[in-house]
This record gives sequence, structure tokens and C-alpha cells, in this order.
Amino acid sequence: MPVVYGYSGHFLQLFQNLVGNALKYRGTEPPRVHVSCRREKSRDFTFAVSDNGIGIDPVYHSKIFGIFKRLHGKQIPGTGMGLAICQRVVERYSGRLWVESSAGGGSTFCFTLPAEMAVPHAEAAPLRLAMREAFALFGDGAAVSRAQVRAMTRDFSWDRPAREYESVYDAAVARAAG
Repeated sequence: MPVVYGYSGHFLQLFQNLVGNALKYRGTEPPRVHVSCRREKSRDFTFAVSDNGIGIDPVYHSKIFGIFKRLHGKQIPGTGMGLAICQRVVERYSGRLWVESSAGGGSTFCFTLPAEMAVPHAEAAPLRLAMREAFALFGDGAAVSRAQVRAMTRDFSWDRPAREYESVYDAAVARAAG
């Protein structure tokens, strides 16, 4: 994964929403989430978050990025703001966000970032160091989902292992204590 310039909170929220949705909208199989990045001929970066979830019928592809737009009503918890936030974060950095999916076929959410956002190798170490302060909270009672989040935190090369708590309250207390 490249290291890019930008406010880490934006990118944390972007990935947290995309990965969280991949886990939330899982199918009957154990969830699989793959995060990747490739450099295009234009030298821009295309990031992708792919899953094996329930998928999205193409007729809804443009609608899901609207604020408070939800395809599943109250069947699956959420606010309908996650993808709208993701789109605004990506657009703030002159990128584009889209989905490739079909009903029952999993989803791949892709977004681009301009090559100018890449951090020269010598400058990457201080930014990786800043990730030590990142805090992400995932809540899911399924052991498979917790295992998937553990694997993803390793894949993101965070400088410290993920900590697990029995409840959101326990996590908040631990976070407040430093």
C-alpha cells in the first residue's frame, strides 16, 4: 500500500466504512475482505475493497452514495451515511469512488487518488509513526468477523496489534485511560 498525504482521520473513516460494510453485508459464507491498490498508467492509484457479501444490484449503484440512502431498511443496522461520507472524503482529495457489484455476487468498492498524493519513501516513516495514534472501533459479535478484523489490522501494517474488548463500553473506558 502506498503512503499518501492527507488527514489520517479521513482515510481511517474511509476504510472503516468500506471494511465495516463488507462485514455488515456479508452473505451466508464466512466473510472475506480484500484490500488492494494498484498504480494506473496515468500514475494515479486505484484502491479496492472487495468482499464476498450479498452484493448490490446494478440498478442501485448510483443511489447508494446518497446521504441517508439504505437498500435494506431496518433489516441491517446503519444510518445510511457511510458511503456518502466515503464519497466526500475521496472527492476532497480529487478522487472518484464507485462500486462494481451484482446481487449475490459480492462487491468491490474502488476509489482513485492522484499520484501527487504519494509520499516519497524518505517521508513515509513519520507518517507510519502517526498511525500509532489511530483508533478504530469495530463492533461485531461474530467470531469470524473479529478474526477478519485482526487479519486486516496486520495487513494494514499498523504499528501495534489490535486490542479486543468484550463491549463497546470496555473499549471506550480503555481508550479514555490512554
